[in-house]
Amino acid sequence: MTDATYTLNPIGHVAGGEGGFTLRIDEQYREALLGLEGFSHINVLFWCHYLDTREYREITVGDKPYKQGPDQVGIFATRSPARPNPIALTAVPVLDIDYETGVIQIAFIDAEPDSPVLDIKPFSRSTASALSQPRSGVRIGRNGTRMQPPSTGPPSSRMRARTRVKRDGQRSPAV
Repeated sequence: MTDATYTLNPIGHVAGGEGGFTLRIDEQYREALLGLEGFSHINVLFWCHYLDTREYREITVGDKPYKQGPDQVGIFATRSPARPNPIALTAVPVLDIDYETGVIQIAFIDAEPDSPVLDIKPFSRSTASALSQPRSGVRIGRNGTRMQPPSTGPPSSRMRARTRVKRDGQRSPAV
């Protein structure tokens, strides 16, 4: 399936100016904004059009992007806009939505003016907090070596004391 190609059609573009940043949604997609006013933040997927070159698309390893990280990491372990498909994702606060003109006023965005907007999705704090929960699996230590996953053994006696339930069904006080 590596020979497959896909077509993405922008739904609008990023605009910037003295008044801040806006997302300008094309007329045919403005109806899709209905109900978005119930969300304080949105996820914006946009195309990094200035980095859409063969050279940038072929980058698979980058230099150390994080203070505590290894000297080099794979591009999928970074937020770099230089990628095989230069698609970026960012969460932004929504200040105002003009449904008639299709203009979404946002506080900021890490996109260049005229960047094509590919999609907008409501930001969900529950999804974001679930993503920040610890996970098991491969972990990389400070020196770039693989670490063992955390132990899945029994909880400590302190943890057991915090979750103990008395025989009458009442929780015991935390120890």
